[in-house]
Amino acid sequence: MGRQTTVNEASLLLREIAGNRGAGESIKAVLNRLNRKLADWSPGRVRDVWYADARVRLRAEEVEQLRALVKPRDAGTDNELTELRTRIARLERLLEAASATLDR
Repeated sequence: MGRQTTVNEASLLLREIAGNRGAGESIKAVLNRLNRKLADWSPGRVRDVWYADARVRLRAEEVEQLRALVKPRDAGTDNELTELRTRIARLERLLEAASATLDR
């Protein structure tokens, strides 16, 4: 993988870690949020990777750190989806039972 490709991947991973920007939230606020999550990174480094600066050289450990921060979110989403489906199924059963009671 080329250096610029790695920087682009890291930039995309940072954006995924940051999540959706809130209404009225500035890029500076998003970068500050990322600085709290990546405490061992300097604010300038986070900014340079965010903007995929061609001069940035990333170590493999840094890219792995970003990948690791993204994976738990994916696993959590799967769990949340499963919980939501279970909850919907339970509510549907309750609704059917209440509906059957009203029909009598």
